[in-house]
Amino acid sequence: MIVDELVPVGRANSSWLDSWRQETDMDERAGFVSQVWDSVENQALVFGASDLIRVAEGSVSAKGINVYSSRGLSGIDGTVSTAIGIAQTGVSVRALIGDLTFMHEISGLNLTGLGDLDIQLIVGNDNGGHIFDRLEMREHLSADWFEKLFTTPQQLNLEAIVTGFGWQYRKASTASELASAMELGGKVVIDYQL
Repeated sequence: MIVDELVPVGRANSSWLDSWRQETDMDERAGFVSQVWDSVENQALVFGASDLIRVAEGSVSAKGINVYSSRGLSGIDGTVSTAIGIAQTGVSVRALIGDLTFMHEISGLNLTGLGDLDIQLIVGNDNGGHIFDRLEMREHLSADWFEKLFTTPQQLNLEAIVTGFGWQYRKASTASELASAMELGGKVVIDYQL
C-alpha cells in the first residue's frame, strides 16, 4: 500500500502533549548538555544517538558550529569512530554521548598508528539506557524485566578500560569538575555522572 496524502481527522488531546513535555530529570541533563554546548567554539561537536541529543534539541540555542550525529536505525553504531575520524582531519572534537553508546564501541578507543589527536569523549553516565524510561513498554513489563531488557545497567570499570587504551580519564559530577576536565587537551574521556 502506498500513501501519498494523509488527512488528519479529529483533534489531538492536549494532555498527551503536556505529559510528553514533562521530564523528571530534565533540569540536570539540560544543564549538563548546555554546559558542553556552550563550551564548543572552535571544535566540532559529535552527538551520540542517546538521550542527550534529545535533551539538546529542547534546551540549547542555535549557533554557528559544526555538529555531527548519526541518527536512525543504527545511530549508536560507530559514534566513537566517527568522532575519531573527524579528529584525524586536524579538527579539535568534543563528542557528547551516553554511556551505552560509548560502551557499544569501546574497541574504537584503539588509536594505534593514528598519531596525536585532540578529542574529548564526554560520556553522560546514567548507568544504562534510561532513554527507554519514556517508552510504553515500561508500563507493561515488570521492573526487573524492563531493567534487564532496556535499562541494562553496566558494571564496567571505565577508568581501567580508557587508560588501558592510552586515553586520559576524568570523572566529573559537578559543573566545575566538568569545566576543569574540558580544559584538558589530547585524548580524553570525561565520565560525567548523571
